[in-house]
Amino acid sequence: MTAKEYLRQVRKLDISIEQLEERHEELWTELTRITVAPDKEHVDGGTTSTRKESILDALTDLDDRIEQQRFEALQTRATIQRQVLAMKDPLHVWILGNLYLDWKEYREIDMLADRAPFYYSRGYIYQKHGEALQAFGELIRKEGKQ
Repeated sequence: MTAKEYLRQVRKLDISIEQLEERHEELWTELTRITVAPDKEHVDGGTTSTRKESILDALTDLDDRIEQQRFEALQTRATIQRQVLAMKDPLHVWILGNLYLDWKEYREIDMLADRAPFYYSRGYIYQKHGEALQAFGELIRKEGKQ
């Protein structure tokens, strides 16, 4: 696994959690939906009781998966954050932290780099990002050997 792939684990886990939460919301909406037919005088529930049972089971499973992935994401984020903060060059820490832990895009980093105390050009930031990834890769390889 490359340093970039390793760093992207946090974002992938967060995206997976977001997708599970969206699915949870869809199932909850389906479970609690009530419809009124214009040609009937009574209100119908959105689903049958067997369907409701299967939706409740799916919601319970989703809740468990979401909690498990949140825990895994917190552990992964803490590990990666500790590793990034252990780097020697503060600019490497700043770049990797912004890109991979705070999910900022390059254009946002460029705007931040134009302000004091940095005043770095876009090309310089790209170059330093590459150096930071190499340094981080060496750091996690050394950590893995210990």
